[in-house]
Amino acid sequence: MSQRGDHGSKNTDPDSQLNAMLLTNTVDVDGDAVSPVGQKPLYRNIAVNMATTLDELTLNPSKHAVWSPSKEQIAAILRQPRFQNLQGDVSTEGDLRSILLHKMSLHEVGSNWPLSIGTRITGVDNDTFTLNGSRFATVVPPDTYNSNTRVLQEDDITTARSFAKQFPGYTSNNISSKGVTHVDGRHSVLLDNKHPIVYAIGQNAAALQANAAGIAVMEDGLVKCSTQLYETVMPSIKQQIESQVKVRNFESMSVSMHPADFDSWTAARATMLANSKKAIKAKMTAALVGVEGSEAQEKIRVDFNNQEKETELDLGNKPMSLTMNLGIEYSFL
Repeated sequence: MSQRGDHGSKNTDPDSQLNAMLLTNTVDVDGDAVSPVGQKPLYRNIAVNMATTLDELTLNPSKHAVWSPSKEQIAAILRQPRFQNLQGDVSTEGDLRSILLHKMSLHEVGSNWPLSIGTRITGVDNDTFTLNGSRFATVVPPDTYNSNTRVLQEDDITTARSFAKQFPGYTSNNISSKGVTHVDGRHSVLLDNKHPIVYAIGQNAAALQANAAGIAVMEDGLVKCSTQLYETVMPSIKQQIESQVKVRNFESMSVSMHPADFDSWTAARATMLANSKKAIKAKMTAALVGVEGSEAQEKIRVDFNNQEKETELDLGNKPMSLTMNLGIEYSFL
């Protein structure tokens, strides 16, 4: 594998040498490689149903406009079950904070809302824009039902699979704790010899020449590293994994809905109510034409005012719903 460097000058500052020290040297993984957990990507169909009213959304949108299972429920849905023994005991595996999202698809969507609904979905980039500049994962048209499958997100996981093959079990979330033991009072750290930081230091001995004396292989296979060298290298390793190994955090999965063309549900309600009253006011104006006598005219106005009040009550309390069937193909780093 070729290596690139600046041969014109030599910078001995370790921080300036570590930006590309790890993932540029990871092993290649062929296209048939299996996912880190299981023989193939896991698949889940998730049914999302948000039933509410306009008044509920206006009063408490954070409660009624969000579909958000508990962490325990999400774990039960997404983590992979494993049989532990012949008695059928089952445990689950997988770090929900480090999911490789192969693909998320929208298989089915339905909405009886009379306005466009913008949705934000965990794991999906908000790349759909509306007129007021709001960003959403997708926008659902008014009064719609659609069963044509559409891909919402598809990540390139090539680098992540390569990293997972060479450093199984390590993620940006656990790299500071997994296979790491700090030795109190000795200014040193014991590392598992499979830890990414061990590989990175070995591949960049020249860049870290000033600190080469700070690492040694122990008889039990562990690697002893000085605290100074560890603290110098670790932040760069973690930052590089976070930036180059594309993972999604599904620990708190949610789907939220928003009025796509309005800044708030309050603004959407005001516009919907004004539009509903326009027709009533037009009918009242027509009914008053040719009517003589203030008493008769007042009776007409009262009747139509009552219609307006009923319309407002109906608008605010009518059951509304947004349903989505999401298909998720994923694996764990």
